[in-house]
Amino acid sequence: MSCHAVVFVDFDGVLTTDKDKLRMGSQTYLHPAQVGMLNDIVDPSGAVVVVSSTWRFDSNTPQILRAAGFTGAFHPDGWRTGPYRDSRGDELVEALRVFRPARFVFLDDDPSVPPMLKAHHVQPDPSKGLGPLHVDDALFALSLTPDPRCYHGVATAVD
Repeated sequence: MSCHAVVFVDFDGVLTTDKDKLRMGSQTYLHPAQVGMLNDIVDPSGAVVVVSSTWRFDSNTPQILRAAGFTGAFHPDGWRTGPYRDSRGDELVEALRVFRPARFVFLDDDPSVPPMLKAHHVQPDPSKGLGPLHVDDALFALSLTPDPRCYHGVATAVD
């Protein structure tokens, strides 16, 4: 198991909204206030970030996140999760198997998280993105000791 606490972060609906991107005229716009709230999670917890968003397929994503004000660290074994899976839940469970974090939280507007992982899921309203109450929820989720069954694959995580 990794000694790292990990924040798995989705971007669309978490660090930006469709309204933000339309207003700014950019599909790669990240809202500085929401990126600041990501820093408010990462800094006090010592967590590292892994991008679980579809933005993970763009090799410039770490630079885009930094340009928006991200001051934290990316996971030393990789800044992004792997390829698409059958469901968002499958992708998250696979990320746990790969990164094996000591503690973790998923910041994701998608509700399809396996029941075993619900205590580690912070789900912003996709029209508003990450907010101050989500910071508190994420810090709480990072304080939890994961159930060992979280690391054994999709079948166990959804039972």
